Amino acid sequence: MKEILRQNIIKRLGKLPSQLEEVLDCFRENEVSRKTPVLLAGEVCQQCYFITHGSFKIVRTTEAGEDHTLGLIFDEEWFTALDSFRNNTPATESIIASEDTQFLSLSKERFTYLSREVTDFNTVYRQMLEESQADLLDRVNNLMALDALARLKYFQKKYPQALARINAREIASHLDMTPETLSRLRTKI
Repeated sequence: MKEILRQNIIKRLGKLPSQLEEVLDCFRENEVSRKTPVLLAGEVCQQCYFITHGSFKIVRTTEAGEDHTLGLIFDEEWFTALDSFRNNTPATESIIASEDTQFLSLSKERFTYLSREVTDFNTVYRQMLEESQADLLDRVNNLMALDALARLKYFQKKYPQALARINAREIASHLDMTPETLSRLRTKI
């Protein structure tokens, strides 16, 4: 698993960083089964994550008990409940495996150490934050500006593997449509 992270860091930096082994040693390898949460709403997030294979969904549950998939994260993506992680506050969302998933976790303590001591780690983290922000803005813009079919086409282009790997109900929720609408639209693409 750490070899995938090694290659991701080298690709992001465009070089082999001098303290790469120290960074890799700070990560812990994990595996979870589908539907297993790594964070529940109300808990304080103490980890950031890197997926080596699989996927997670970020879910917010309404007061009425309805789950809404706010985000889907796939292979070789970094993620955390950022507000909770940075501010030591309870998370407003849950993070749950959408399929059997292998991932690496980095504790807040080790994250703080790497941020302070390893310049290249800060560069990778900044890139990850920038990508996350761009993805969020892209998702909001698409939900506001595109019709359901265009949102599905965009999603399929961005995550070509997702329709075959992820539960259709989760994808429909992520795209703000019903599972029935998703099923009907899939025949049009």
